Amino acid sequence: MLPAGADIAFIVNLMRAQDNRACEFTSSHSKLAWNLASLLLAEKIMQGCEIIDHGSYKQIKASPMYWPDQKPVILKIKPVSRNGEKIPVSANDALELAARTDRLNILHTSAGLLTAQQAGDKRLGGHRAYVIHLNK
Repeated sequence: MLPAGADIAFIVNLMRAQDNRACEFTSSHSKLAWNLASLLLAEKIMQGCEIIDHGSYKQIKASPMYWPDQKPVILKIKPVSRNGEKIPVSANDALELAARTDRLNILHTSAGLLTAQQAGDKRLGGHRAYVIHLNK
């Protein structure tokens, strides 16, 4: 059985690593946590990530990204819900969310986790999963 909230643990561990200016950290593996890590890597706001298989359990090993002045690229990551309920987003709304340059909106869609831009381009709606505030 996968650990409950491994995606939240990944976010907490990422933020702690950045606070300590660590070059890498590990976190519990789940499909959702791995998809989030892979998406951050693809968006070039994380330096690297890999799965480490310990046999009886897996972990994600990841490397945060920093600007040349050593400020972290990610300011904060917030899981999104309204009183514990999912917030629906249409394809048109996804494109509006994507227009924000100070943050990256991540959506749960029928195609998995996508950025708001990717979801809008594919004409997919879904619900908001995370908002990543960028340190520009």
